[in-house]
Amino acid sequence: MSSNSPLPTSPNNPSSNPSSGPSSGPTGPIGQLNAEKMGRVAARGACCIVILALAAPLFFVGAFTFGWGTNLPGVGDLLTQGTVKPPGDFEKFNVATTYAEVQKFAGENAELTSLSAQYVQSDGTLNLTTKYGASYASITYDFFNKLNQPPENAPPIGAGGSKDGNWYEPVRVTIQTPGQTRYMSRIGGAYNFKGNYIHQGMEKSVSNPIGEPYSEIIPAPTCDFKKFWDRAIELGAPASAVASIDYDSNGYEFQISGTDIYIDFTADCQEK
Repeated sequence: MSSNSPLPTSPNNPSSNPSSGPSSGPTGPIGQLNAEKMGRVAARGACCIVILALAAPLFFVGAFTFGWGTNLPGVGDLLTQGTVKPPGDFEKFNVATTYAEVQKFAGENAELTSLSAQYVQSDGTLNLTTKYGASYASITYDFFNKLNQPPENAPPIGAGGSKDGNWYEPVRVTIQTPGQTRYMSRIGGAYNFKGNYIHQGMEKSVSNPIGEPYSEIIPAPTCDFKKFWDRAIELGAPASAVASIDYDSNGYEFQISGTDIYIDFTADCQEK
C-alpha cells in the first residue's frame, strides 16, 4: 500500500472518523453541556453575591436597632468597638444612682477625680435621647484605677517611677446617646479596624500607668441634682432650661449657659 493512501475508517471506531461521535470538540454536545453547567454555577454565584449584598445592610440595621450579634465573641467588639449600654434609664439618667455601675466599668479599683454632666434637666436627670441644637446630653467621669501590681518595665524613681510602689491607670468614662453610628480607624493591637461602628452609649479610654495621681480623689457623687435645680429656680432660672454641673475636689459648680445663674455647692450638697 502506498504511504500516501488514506487510512481506512470504521463505523465502530469513532476516533478513525473525524466526522462522527459525540467527542467532536467543544462545539459538540459535551461542550454544550459543560457551557450550560458553567452558566448555572455562575448564576448561582451571582445570586449568592446579591443575597449577601442585601443581607449585610439588614444585619447592621438589626445590630443597630436590636443589638443582634453584640454578644458574639469578636462580632460584638467589631460592631460596637468595646462600647456598652449605659446603666439606668436613657431618658431619665440619674448620675448619683447609676454611679456604682459606672465605677465598676471603669475598673476594679477605680476612684473618681472629677465628673462633668452636660444638659441636666430641672428634674435633676439627663435625657440621653434628646438632641439640643447640634449636641446631645453627656457625662464624663475621670478616674484613677489602682493596679494590683506594677506594670511591666516600670521605670525607677527619678524617671517617672512610683515612690510608694503603687501604680495607677488614668481612666475616662463617657456616657452619651446610645445607638449613634461612629467612624473609627484603628491600626495595630489585637486587630485593625477602619469603618463605622455602633456606639452603645458608654465607653472608656485608658492611659498609660503613672506612679502618682495628679488629681485629688473625691467621694462618690451622692447629691441629687434636682436639689441644685430647685435652688436655681428660686434664683429665677427657667425650669425649661438645661444646666451643666461639674464636680471635683472643689465641690459642685452649677451653671446655665446664657444666664447669670452660677451656684457653688460642697461635696455634701450644701450651697457655699
